[in-house]
Amino acid sequence: MKATAISPAQALREVLRGERPLNDLNDIGMCFHIEQTADGTRCWVDNPQQITVIASLADLAHGLLALLHDPSALREWALFVNASDVDFDPEGQTAGEALLEAIHDASFGNRIESRVLAEVRGIAK
Repeated sequence: MKATAISPAQALREVLRGERPLNDLNDIGMCFHIEQTADGTRCWVDNPQQITVIASLADLAHGLLALLHDPSALREWALFVNASDVDFDPEGQTAGEALLEAIHDASFGNRIESRVLAEVRGIAK
């Protein structure tokens, strides 16, 4: 069976959904940098092709839940989401707030409250 090529935007969406590792960004010409400094963690994304995607709340919820078992990968993914300025469709204001809270907590390596995880699971359905 022949593999089907996907667009860079689709590959980016799959990274956001936790279906592909962050290292796959290199394959589409993007590079995510994490630098530890005396002041904390500095992150930025090189995106010379200006690949964009509008992620749904469900896309980001899937990504967070897919990486929940691996705190290090989850933290890097959350840092990427924050650094990449991904546009997302805030289809539900309250649900979006819970998801952003979970991504924020994950980016600092903090435990995500069970109440917030329950809301994220609801978004992912």
